[in-house]
Amino acid sequence: MASIRDIARRAGTSIATVSRVINGSGYVSAGMRARIEAAVAELDYRPNAGARAMRSGSSRMVGVLLPALDVHFFGILAHTVEQALFARGYQAMICSTAESPAHEAAYVGAMLAQQVDGVILAAVTSDAGAVAKLRAAGVPIVAVDRALPEVPAVAVDHHAGGRMLARHLLDLGHRSVGVVGAPGHSAPVQERLAGITAELAAAGLAPVAVRLGPEHGFEACRGLADALLAECRPTALVGTTDMAAIGALHAAAGRGCGCRRTCR
Repeated sequence: MASIRDIARRAGTSIATVSRVINGSGYVSAGMRARIEAAVAELDYRPNAGARAMRSGSSRMVGVLLPALDVHFFGILAHTVEQALFARGYQAMICSTAESPAHEAAYVGAMLAQQVDGVILAAVTSDAGAVAKLRAAGVPIVAVDRALPEVPAVAVDHHAGGRMLARHLLDLGHRSVGVVGAPGHSAPVQERLAGITAELAAAGLAPVAVRLGPEHGFEACRGLADALLAECRPTALVGTTDMAAIGALHAAAGRGCGCRRTCR
């Protein structure tokens, strides 16, 4: 395995200059930087992340902990975050909790072992034990999509979104609205349901049926919608997520109820 000394020898410069380029610290002329980068590529040099972290106090790695990667929104989010971090000299450690507190705890342990410089977290629950572990280790946290107590967050107003969904259906003339969604413990799902319920209540109505489940897969969401439609036939269904909406559409089509208004 190539060493920093080998890179210096190949580029015809000092170890200190090579170190400045690899660690992104200090000035190095454009010509010399190009020679060093070429030597790094030719020798396939890979810095020892652990040793570098011990020397600098920074791993240049950020943990990204999301509920799922096969959900379109979180897949795009993971890609966007990874690209933004890479452009700034950081690497992303992307993990999926599958909406499981046990998975979340295990991945937080792995991130602490890797000495991540920070964590971007879409927590499984609002009282995430992960936050306590990260805080105890002095790791900065930013919550994304799901707000956490006393943690800086980047999120949308899910309650307002739920009200907008219900208002759209009310404006279309619907007075019999069902709701399906998963996972039921998800804060965004609960907030959207609260918004839907509040907007319907303002019109003197309530959801005719609500089905929330623990699993956020297509088959599970279709099953929720199918169970709801077996109980009653609302004129409109609201899916609290894209997957729930797709499942509801398939369930409605399977029962031949002619539902075409399924909102997310």
